[in-house]
Amino acid sequence: MFENDEAELLAAKLEADVGMLTSAIEDGDVTGAREILTRIEGIAKALRTELDSLPVATGVGDPEGG
Repeated sequence: MFENDEAELLAAKLEADVGMLTSAIEDGDVTGAREILTRIEGIAKALRTELDSLPVATGVGDPEGG
């Protein structure tokens, strides 16, 4: 999906934490849920940084290749 290994790793961590958050909520573990949300926030910020560092495609769909 991504052309960046770090971004893929962060996305996988995010998916795992979302699963753990779901379990914490189902178990009524408010403290655990808060800790997981804090981790998710950090992962989201790091993922945004990684995505922002990817090159932007230009000339997509331009028949002259510009």
